[in-house]
Amino acid sequence: MIRFGNIKSRFESLFVESYKTDTFSDNLKYFKKNILSNTILSESYYIYDEIYKGKGFDKSQADMYLSETSRILRGRLLSEQKNLVKINEWLNNKIGDRVENLYEDLDCQIYDSDNVRKVENLIESKSNLLDVITKKTDIKENKVINLPLSSALKITNKKLNEHLNQLDESVISELKSITSLSKKDLVTEIDETRNEVIKKLEVNLSSSNDEELKTKITETINKLNKSKYSYLTLYTIKDLNERI
Repeated sequence: MIRFGNIKSRFESLFVESYKTDTFSDNLKYFKKNILSNTILSESYYIYDEIYKGKGFDKSQADMYLSETSRILRGRLLSEQKNLVKINEWLNNKIGDRVENLYEDLDCQIYDSDNVRKVENLIESKSNLLDVITKKTDIKENKVINLPLSSALKITNKKLNEHLNQLDESVISELKSITSLSKKDLVTEIDETRNEVIKKLEVNLSSSNDEELKTKITETINKLNKSKYSYLTLYTIKDLNERI
């Protein structure tokens, strides 16, 4: 079963990495033709983004929101498996299958809902998603709690072409700088930036009396330690470093 979150994660990683080559335009054309021009897939792409945004719902609202959107996505995406198989094959040739699935929790809710062997995973992934949905996205309100590590760099969305045209010059410059790094320099840069971020988080961890905040910080440190070496990882970690 091809999972849409995995497809989405690989497209996002592909767009970041293709900034350093002349393949970005061709990749974008394929994305527009096979995702944006397909009503079900384009809407699903948009909904995946929406679920991972903090909405400030109470727990009851968040639970209903997640249940309903998961139900809708489940029916729609299962009907698109043939198209997703073809897209998956194309992505395998372009970027392989070793990209971290940044939407694994939502994929679990959609594709494992009837799997009795996945009950524990379903409970954990639902809890993670409800934590996201019940939070507000106002970073100024609390820089540390609203850690952006759990979501990918949103280079593409339903209005991808429009979004790219509006990218800030500093963002474009940063992307070009990152994707011009050699593999060796990429590893070094990730290690150095990751260590810097972890040190900052550990300072917040030791000085905080908020148990919920301390849990979030600990989770983020664990994710940082497990993060893979990729251009997307470096961009995400650098972005996090600027926010804390």
